[in-house]
Amino acid sequence: MSSDATAAKAKRGVLEWVLAPFAELRRGEGATALLLGAQVFVLLFAYYLLKVTREALITPLEGGPRMKAAAAAGMALLLVPLLRGYDALSARVGRTRLLGVTTSVFVLCLGVLGALADAWHGSATLAVAFFVFVGIFNVFVIAQFWSLANDLYAPSEGRRLFGLIAVGSASGAIVGAQVAKKLFVAYAHGRLIFGAAALLVVALGLARVAFAREAQRVRDASNTRPAETAPLAPGSAWAQLVGSRYFLLIAALLVVYNCVNSVGEFVLSSGVREAAWASGQVPEAFVASFMGDFFSGVNAVTLVLQLFVVSRVLTHAGVRAALFVMPVVALGGYAAIGGILALPVIRLAKTAENALDYSLQSTTRQALWLVAARAEKYKAKALVDTFFVRIGDVAAFGVITLGLDVLHLSTRGFAFANVALVLVWLAVAWGIAREHARREAALAAAGANTHAAA
Repeated sequence: MSSDATAAKAKRGVLEWVLAPFAELRRGEGATALLLGAQVFVLLFAYYLLKVTREALITPLEGGPRMKAAAAAGMALLLVPLLRGYDALSARVGRTRLLGVTTSVFVLCLGVLGALADAWHGSATLAVAFFVFVGIFNVFVIAQFWSLANDLYAPSEGRRLFGLIAVGSASGAIVGAQVAKKLFVAYAHGRLIFGAAALLVVALGLARVAFAREAQRVRDASNTRPAETAPLAPGSAWAQLVGSRYFLLIAALLVVYNCVNSVGEFVLSSGVREAAWASGQVPEAFVASFMGDFFSGVNAVTLVLQLFVVSRVLTHAGVRAALFVMPVVALGGYAAIGGILALPVIRLAKTAENALDYSLQSTTRQALWLVAARAEKYKAKALVDTFFVRIGDVAAFGVITLGLDVLHLSTRGFAFANVALVLVWLAVAWGIAREHARREAALAAAGANTHAAA
């Protein structure tokens, strides 16, 4: 450890010492990290209220699992105009107003859906519309949160702190899934949707406090890296993407691994649907209970990984090594499903995959953008984290359609198809690791030159 790092650790405050088992913090960093963790906790709480409701509405329907794949593909088309509007807005307002406007739009949409939910209960039209909205909500809101976090922190800070901040994501998902499971039957769907809207307002308040506090911390430390509040320079996210091999590879990664995940979700949904109709229970109640428990199990493992593993892996092994953990686990999981086709095996494999996705993989994916320029962290990142995530769903829909209608694949066949896709995933991760090493070296050299000039 360098002498500067040792000195910084010695100057930590009480809060930083309390959080020391989970991450390496410097004086003044703990409060902002906790505020951001609280913000993403609230966001994930809201998302899981919506997600459990979404699953209970669509999965029991005839053709529900396939309907989900088709609806996910439709999200990509809707994201194109949304992202253009986001580009235009980001060139006109600072990050606080940008967050306020986007949050207000989602709150308004949730209000409309909440008012319609109970009247349209049992309708395939509502189920599909709600599925599409929740999918866009998830990728957009979470992508924007991490854009803001990337804007607040330098690469060295992000590697240390992102694992701790993302603990809020894991714990919010656990709480949200359990609350939704308990309240789904007792309360009308609309009330859960209204509750999610209220949580978004709380998240916006937490973000404003975090921004103000971090700006003050930077000023107090006389840091030359300002807390940016000005609008972003005009420019196209597509131009940033096409001009960078690094961003293109990240986009390819998201397409491949979301395709793998969506095909895996199809396998899981098919198994759950069969079990629901064979259980003798009301199918909606069975699915809500199973998925609530499944989500809670996934998120409990996620929380443990996030608390004790992620920050240490990113700090000591690095971002590039962390890229390979999830695909290796997914490779083993789908091979196991193909070999032993049973709901408990599917559940175990998907629990391992999703827990790594929501913890190490998610945090690593966000840390890849620490070496990007500020405008790229908002524009190119928003494009990649929303549109290309859903392009992965489009690819999955193509795989599922081809598998069902042309190749007539069984559930076991889809598992082995995912084994092949994971091999592609590993190759893309290798390319990203090489490009990340180049960018990190260039950033370090630029920093060294700036320091020498000063």
